[in-house]
Amino acid sequence: MSGASSGLAVSALVVRSGAIVLVQRGCGVGAGLWAPPGGKVERGEGIVSACIREVSEETGLEIRVRRILAAVEVFGPESYCIIPFLAVPVPSYSTVMAGSDARAACWCGTEEAKRFPLAPGVRSLINAAFPARLG
Repeated sequence: MSGASSGLAVSALVVRSGAIVLVQRGCGVGAGLWAPPGGKVERGEGIVSACIREVSEETGLEIRVRRILAAVEVFGPESYCIIPFLAVPVPSYSTVMAGSDARAACWCGTEEAKRFPLAPGVRSLINAAFPARLG
């Protein structure tokens, strides 16, 4: 495909007492939509390191990555694979603040998340992490 790019991206479903962190994308693909923090893996960077870096840049949180939730392929002008992780904040009482390319960031319950304009695939990701909580 001429002019197309492909790559690897990561995201983190950061969980604390049933609440998750969502960020509102400020630019690029999905601008204005809400999603877990994340972004592209840089050349020579491991996926866990990239996840920790992206969450820190977009929310100010330090996290501990628990496990991979899935692998999601996205096809379009920029085709890529997103690897979402389940993570917890360190320390657990941490507050979030929007940084880098995030317009806003917040903790919200899974029921509250239903009212956000979510990026494609986010509802399915939340359903996978919290079965029966988000319809």
